[in-house]
Amino acid sequence: MSPANAVGVIVLVYWGYVVAKLIRARRKSAWRAVAIPRQPLERAMWILWLPLVILWISLPFVAGNQSPERHPWLGIPESLSTTPALAVRWVAVLAALASFLVSLACWRYMGSCWRMAVDDNMTTLLTSGPFRRVRHPIYALSMMLMLSTVLAAPSRLLFIVAAAHLTLLVLKAVNEERFLRLTHGHEYDEYARSTGRFLPRLLG
Repeated sequence: MSPANAVGVIVLVYWGYVVAKLIRARRKSAWRAVAIPRQPLERAMWILWLPLVILWISLPFVAGNQSPERHPWLGIPESLSTTPALAVRWVAVLAALASFLVSLACWRYMGSCWRMAVDDNMTTLLTSGPFRRVRHPIYALSMMLMLSTVLAAPSRLLFIVAAAHLTLLVLKAVNEERFLRLTHGHEYDEYARSTGRFLPRLLG
């Protein structure tokens, strides 16, 4: 198995797990609260996100089986098939796997507080566990998974998908913070001052 196919499997399992969580939420009659955006901004982002996720899942498999000469936007350059480049790409696969496994731990920690969209029922402010140092650990891990995918299956089109995905994640994080600040006021301000958005805040 090539690094591109290996990372493709990880991404496929990642999003398969997300879909499974949504199905479980639907069975518990919590579908709208968990999955469906109510804000126009988030609905617009979701319209863009759906094709990006489909491309994110499919492009690693496509890149691993396409000739870069015939399909320069889909294939992986031959220069990245050397032993040093392959070693870097396999390290990226391991980073992708770590991102998924830590995401599982974050999802389990969140329990019923997990949402894919801003919701008026987001009344619990999580500030411990994986949220103790980082305000958006799951988004940070999603960024790491995407960057790992790009390194493991570096096609031109995937670079564009990655840039769009990272941009949307930043916009979504900012939008959620705006909502949480309105909901929790001073408590959230204090929490935000002691944490980083995607990375732990540096001491001093």
